[in-house]
Amino acid sequence: MKSWCLVFVLLIGLPARAQWPKHMNSAEPSSGHRVIQLEEQWRIGGPDNEENLPGVIDKALTDQEGNLYLLDIQLTEVQVFDPEGQFVRRLGCADGFSRPYTSLKRASEERDWVRESMNPRRRRNRTPPDIVVEPTERDILDMVAMPGGHLWVFTSRGINDQPAGIHSTWDVFAESGIYQETVGQSCEGDGQRDAIIFALDKLVILVKEHTEAMTTFRGQGNREEETSLEATPLEVICYTK
Repeated sequence: MKSWCLVFVLLIGLPARAQWPKHMNSAEPSSGHRVIQLEEQWRIGGPDNEENLPGVIDKALTDQEGNLYLLDIQLTEVQVFDPEGQFVRRLGCADGFSRPYTSLKRASEERDWVRESMNPRRRRNRTPPDIVVEPTERDILDMVAMPGGHLWVFTSRGINDQPAGIHSTWDVFAESGIYQETVGQSCEGDGQRDAIIFALDKLVILVKEHTEAMTTFRGQGNREEETSLEATPLEVICYTK
């Protein structure tokens, strides 16, 4: 009985869970629209600069000293650049600052299943699957939590029919949940081809030809185009806002 009383007293002493405020946002932001002009700091790669040509850049991070870490999923390494864009070192490769990675081998059963699925003779004897194409694009593509509690949400409308000079437009929500504003990112590039990665509150990375690179890397590229045209070298541009 005493133990139950003690548990009851402890439960009463616990602070109540804070309730998140609820807002019924309209389709339009409360503070309207603004444009951020991104300022280029440096760039690497591209057709005119192959000294530090990246593979497929998927993520970007910065540390307290302002060094930039780019995750290259094609080369299986992290490329490190100082705040001025000078190459520092590689992490993860055999001759880098860290250990080499040993690829995880697929089981023989898995490889056999893939071969069987891709065999055209086998596929002729199967009932063709029903293919359903959704009539609308996916609403939310990405989101980024910013310092200060703001949430930036990237929608399919944010890369379609953008004004000249605007790479993409993001929906910004305050910590309270209010749909506060839409913010356009003004820089070079096309939101449908080139990706923006927020490495820090004030640092924005533009990876040109990112969509094509990711499609090719995942094995979904057009074979005829791959044999007749060379892939465009990736270019990484570091901006501040």
